[in-house]
Amino acid sequence: MDEPAKTDEMERISPLTYLALNFAFWAFCGAQYLVARWWLGRIEGISIFFLALAAGFTFVCVFDFLWGLFAATPEKTDLP
Repeated sequence: MDEPAKTDEMERISPLTYLALNFAFWAFCGAQYLVARWWLGRIEGISIFFLALAAGFTFVCVFDFLWGLFAATPEKTDLP
């Protein structure tokens, strides 16, 4: 089988993909929160845990988008 040609450039992820991933992860965290509340009852800190988890994921997505936008495309220079 023929393998696709490998390039040095990475494919950039679109902002809509990041938004979709964030929406899906926030929905997942919300569902997990509801299941935990239903199964374990009222627990101190469970809402903070899932909120911090989702906010951390959003922070990492923003950082990854900015990293891909500004730092992941180095200019090709001829260094000795």
